[in-house]
Amino acid sequence: MEPLVARGLSVVAFDAPGHGASEGRRTSLLEFYEALRVLVDTLGAGHGVVAHSLGAPATALALQRGVALGRAVFVAAPANPADWTRRFASRFRIAPRLLATMQAQSERRLGFRWEDLKVTTLARDLATPLLIVHDEDDADVPWSDGALIADAWSGARLLTTRGLGHRQILRDPGVVEAVTAFLLGGPLGKPESAAAQPVEAGVPGTASSPSASAELERYLFQRDSRRERRAVLDR
Repeated sequence: MEPLVARGLSVVAFDAPGHGASEGRRTSLLEFYEALRVLVDTLGAGHGVVAHSLGAPATALALQRGVALGRAVFVAAPANPADWTRRFASRFRIAPRLLATMQAQSERRLGFRWEDLKVTTLARDLATPLLIVHDEDDADVPWSDGALIADAWSGARLLTTRGLGHRQILRDPGVVEAVTAFLLGGPLGKPESAAAQPVEAGVPGTASSPSASAELERYLFQRDSRRERRAVLDR
């Protein structure tokens, strides 16, 4: 929030239903979407949105349904919430029969199929400028999910980090800087490749096999490189 406020933007952070200080003990992606829609309806069109984890599919649904958001950043986003749920069930040894019952009850309650919340499907109707930030070592949502979203979403950029996992990625100074720059930036060109080259956490190393998609990562993350470039310009 602080870097965006320092650059003149107003930032609204909210606890999704059933999260943080918000009321409720049960929630879903549709409630996430509805909260975002009400927020934009109340405050006006948003310049951009930063969504983490399951907040990303809810944001994709909001964009697909016409919620006015100029840019989007997805951090550690699952490409298919149903797959995320299956991984969750496997981790806690929830029987497939019980998971199927849970899914059926959830779909009846929500009036919405889980498969209809696939970001890769929603992306077909979307051209909102999108930056995807995903860590190679994310144990909750695999990096491949971010790559799938990048492939499906026209003009999206995928920024890969290493060693930050699913949550620390939100607090890394380099990631914060990249997200801030993207939200304040101009129109994006179409990258040559959906997946950017892997970079180190905090102060990433030089990307191999340079491409248009890696140029943003090199400039945003390598502070020394930027200083050298400025020094050359100053001379």
